Amino acid sequence: MFKDTFWHGFITGTIIPLVATWTLLKMNSALIADLSHGVSFRESTVVIIAISLNVIPTLIANKRLAENFIRGLMIPTVVAAFIWLFYFDALGLFE
Repeated sequence: MFKDTFWHGFITGTIIPLVATWTLLKMNSALIADLSHGVSFRESTVVIIAISLNVIPTLIANKRLAENFIRGLMIPTVVAAFIWLFYFDALGLFE
């Protein structure tokens, strides 16, 4: 299952945030629909949590010394983080 190739890391780094974003957004909409407890998250928070879930396969690959896998994993992670930064303008740079 786990192979030390660039493309396995790239695909893993792309799929995990996409699936996690979809899952977390569905869970968040369920929280919003159930207003009895009043807890919900902003969309930007949900997306950055989904992006940061790439840390888990990075830690596993680091223990297995899979450098090519980590290289492949980091490219979509960094690209997604920059997209998040510019889309949500978290620092207020583009106002």
